Amino acid sequence: MNNNKQTRSMGASRLLNDLILSGLLRRSEDRISPAAWLYPCLGGESAHLSGGEQPLRGHWGDKAVLGVTGNIGVGKSTVLNMLRDLGAEVTDADSLVHALRQPGAPGYAPLVALLGQAILLPDGRINTAELASRAFTTPALLAQLEEIFHPLVQAEIQQLARNSKRGVFVVEAIKLIEGNLYRQMDAIWVIDAPRDQQIARLMRSRGLTRGQAEARIDTQNPQAEKLARANVVIHNDRTLAETLEQVLQAWSEVLVRLEKAGWLKPELVERLIEIRLQQVDSPIPVHDALSGLKKLIAALPPGRDMPVSEAPCLLSA
Repeated sequence: MNNNKQTRSMGASRLLNDLILSGLLRRSEDRISPAAWLYPCLGGESAHLSGGEQPLRGHWGDKAVLGVTGNIGVGKSTVLNMLRDLGAEVTDADSLVHALRQPGAPGYAPLVALLGQAILLPDGRINTAELASRAFTTPALLAQLEEIFHPLVQAEIQQLARNSKRGVFVVEAIKLIEGNLYRQMDAIWVIDAPRDQQIARLMRSRGLTRGQAEARIDTQNPQAEKLARANVVIHNDRTLAETLEQVLQAWSEVLVRLEKAGWLKPELVERLIEIRLQQVDSPIPVHDALSGLKKLIAALPPGRDMPVSEAPCLLSA
């Protein structure tokens, strides 16, 4: 074997190994096939995944719209950051509420009318620490605040979703299920964690006492109500790597549904492949991995697998 052929063969074997380790290829004894979710993404048959048979609603254009929810302290921000990294556009209701209660914004005057001048800082802005303290200890006040801000937030979300140019738009809202917005989502993802972890996270991240953390959790509707509506549950009581794996599996189902609707953007597939290869610390460029997978799929026999020994020869061709 000359040096050029030997180099190509070594590169193909390394690519094959990395794709198997990353989960993009599946190996059963001495045979190999691409992971099921890649069939539709790369032009083969559709994968059979939970939720994958349900078509996208298309309420807000050619994209998937996901609702992410879960009670306080379950670690929703961790999952949202992972979804951003995968290529989704993410908006959260808390940020929208913060913007809506600034001076001159639609929620400012109703809020001041409800709580009076005592809720203002010297510069005229809302005293958010005082607002949070009162809202989380007075259920009736919290309900009044929700009556003001829920319609405003829903209108903002609808506009952002319609205008988004990404293939996936994600809405995070702790009260997603309690309102009507969830009915327009293509899937509901609920992030879950044990109560003790919720308390510990609130004490660490917000400087609350244990009693204050428990009080904030107890003012919210039971997590079980959200779990009952979930299409996807992410258990965020484990390592970051384990949480990411759950997110990647659920994300793959989203890509399958996008492909079936004809809305799948290639950059979403490429980013997922890139992340999978990073997990195994692969030096293979993502475009080489994608090209290699396409070659494998094009050469697959009717059974859609092949002997492992044949795959490196194909990839190095």
